[in-house]
Amino acid sequence: VFCRVWQFLIGSAVYFFSVELIELDTKTVKYTELLLEEQGDENNSDEEEKEENDKDDEVIFSKPRRNLSRSPLYILLWTSLLFLIFLSFAPWTIPASALRIVKYFIFDSFPLISSISDMYIPLGNDYFDRNIRNEISSFVDQVKYGHEENLMGKVHSSYENITLKQAILLNKKWAREEYKNLVIPNCYPNKTEHGFCEFDKGNLTGDMTVFMVGNSLTPNLGSLVYKTFNKHAKAMYKYNCEILTVASEKRCRKAHDTYEEEVFKKLPDVLFMLDRQDKLRRPIKGPVEKDEIFREALATLRKYENNVKKKIYMLESYTPSTNLPLSKFAQMLEEKKKVTQSLYKLDLSYLNALQRQEELVKKCSKCELIRISDILFNGNQTKNYDEETKLGYYYDGLHITPFAMNLILPLFQKASDSFS
Repeated sequence: VFCRVWQFLIGSAVYFFSVELIELDTKTVKYTELLLEEQGDENNSDEEEKEENDKDDEVIFSKPRRNLSRSPLYILLWTSLLFLIFLSFAPWTIPASALRIVKYFIFDSFPLISSISDMYIPLGNDYFDRNIRNEISSFVDQVKYGHEENLMGKVHSSYENITLKQAILLNKKWAREEYKNLVIPNCYPNKTEHGFCEFDKGNLTGDMTVFMVGNSLTPNLGSLVYKTFNKHAKAMYKYNCEILTVASEKRCRKAHDTYEEEVFKKLPDVLFMLDRQDKLRRPIKGPVEKDEIFREALATLRKYENNVKKKIYMLESYTPSTNLPLSKFAQMLEEKKKVTQSLYKLDLSYLNALQRQEELVKKCSKCELIRISDILFNGNQTKNYDEETKLGYYYDGLHITPFAMNLILPLFQKASDSFS
């Protein structure tokens, strides 16, 4: 019994430690995106942009570490381990147990090595190994947050008749599971939100090839495309940095070139460009047609237009505020503090992107905008949560929550129904 308890505890410890590393990596990615999005003064020279990137790197490695959690469960876990280690090497004759502990420690360290390797080294489609880790992850989540899940109860997929308590719990759940939710379950290989994957063909009943490209909004909204365009597609792919322009040479140039290579190789019938268009949001210099960023985007778009057979759908730009993240919003609701849309800092930079996008669509006969502003915006500003349900529209990392995805689903369905 002692050895079984030890095996469970050391395995749990290894899991928690690996989760810490994964969370650090995830938050590094998140802070990278947020910091790069805040950059944007096009008056900077190339050298100044490089210096900014270097400064960002320093911030990236300091911020996430301050945000890593230290729950009482960790303290209890490590205290228990230290106690067992003391018993194992106390002045009593228990050599067999000591040997078993060493054996179990070495054996249960493999998941940690696997987790670290999985983060930095592409190991192929090790689905068996990933399924085990997913089961452990689900178990630990149930231990940590199971009481919240029980309190929340069943919520209708349309989020009708939701209570304030349920809204708070849902917002908290979405905030902590943002990057987990970006891994599309039916697109393989699907270890992270990044990189190339092919969707399961089981529900594809059409005769066309559909491709999605963009930044992390691509895995965020990829399920909407899969759900609405499955009747048109025989094959569907996803690849995700910013698509029309390169906001950061260091971060996105290689991915940008890979997009083109993959899309031009597949020659899709339909292409979805799903990203926040960070560089397009920068100030416009003079007439739009002479603006350097617009000209860069148009040159890229022309290449895609020549290699996509029928249609290019472009997601309309949006810029949620960053001063009140979903996790903080949920906390304020839980503390019964007054929350209004006016608390959110207004960012109108998306209007620059919209102006460029409108002009791009005019010059591209195959292009059409998916106008999420009709639903998620309120005049010239974005809404950040639903007044009636108190459910947030955006994750902490600015991706679109399941509630907001449900709101814009009809836009994708309309595009599918009118597709020809």
